[in-house]
Amino acid sequence: MIPLIFILILFSFLQEAFLPFNLVLLILVSRSFVVTEKENYYLAFIFGLVLSFLAGYPLGSLSIIYLIIVLVIHIFRRFQFVTHPLILIPVAAVSLLADQLARALMLGSNINLGQIPVQIILIIPIYFMVLLWEERFIVHKDIKLKVNSK
Repeated sequence: MIPLIFILILFSFLQEAFLPFNLVLLILVSRSFVVTEKENYYLAFIFGLVLSFLAGYPLGSLSIIYLIIVLVIHIFRRFQFVTHPLILIPVAAVSLLADQLARALMLGSNINLGQIPVQIILIIPIYFMVLLWEERFIVHKDIKLKVNSK
């Protein structure tokens, strides 16, 4: 979890300084699809605060948006047809549109629909990187090694 936090901090600074993409939201959406844990809510809240601070928005505004998006994805994950990874594309599109619309309504920023197709294309590699990270490098507590002693 700590390396993920450092990666999200790095992407938060890159996102606000150089990149026009919402990489933190893409990583949070991908992780919410891969892992349904309560840590996703903590990550959404904390990095909403970090991005609000870095962008100069009122503190907590992006946290509310990110928490609602993660909550909707966790509810959506309970349906049976969500097992295929390509369902992530329309969910990411709706999440990005909701983020843009909420920023426009709450914060008075402009809606930029030109960035959304590029972010939708970016969601697939980000999803597979998060999936690889969670499957290969995260140790789960319920897995134990059995050793036969004779």
